[in-house]
Amino acid sequence: MEYGIVSQEYYIGRFLYLTSELDKLLASWEMEHGGSLEDLAEGYVLKPNTTNPYDSSFYESLKEDNNSYPKSRQVIHNGMVMRSFFEADVAQVLEDLGIDYKYEVCFRFGNNGDMSPDFSMNFPEFNRCGFMEAVGGMNNFSYINSNSEKFANYANAGLIINRDIIYVAGEGDYRPDHGTIRRIIGVMLDALAKQFVFRKT
Repeated sequence: MEYGIVSQEYYIGRFLYLTSELDKLLASWEMEHGGSLEDLAEGYVLKPNTTNPYDSSFYESLKEDNNSYPKSRQVIHNGMVMRSFFEADVAQVLEDLGIDYKYEVCFRFGNNGDMSPDFSMNFPEFNRCGFMEAVGGMNNFSYINSNSEKFANYANAGLIINRDIIYVAGEGDYRPDHGTIRRIIGVMLDALAKQFVFRKT
């Protein structure tokens, strides 16, 4: 094989190796979780939240688009005025996933200061709501500094990162693609599932 040229035999060998690895993974899945997803679900029980104040009724009480912070840049997404294309991307992913959300709510919980997450999400299966910030200026010190009180209020209100609140971060011209946003939302869903879904004994 000459330098810089990959032979057909290499690709065939690589294909056979990857096919073999896939077969092993599928066999392992079948051994651990044989049957349909419905059959698998029969082995678990869902115990929705009954103690956390950020439940589905709290979500229903939230008033959408009541954040008074000015929208200097307006992007229209499905009839809603948003602050950026980044936020419109996040909204699109939530809609694609079928997650009910409210945009730009503002509320006070206890003595923790005003909280104004970009997105508030409802997860009725768990009787929980979660929050998300699309943080687009992580390379801008003044942007981070101006939002530091907001982030501190979330922590003071008992919101745990990656379970109760998630941050989708970008900087400058970079914003995460839809696949990355889905995976970040998946982290929250995984944390909630681990809290409220239990294997039957």
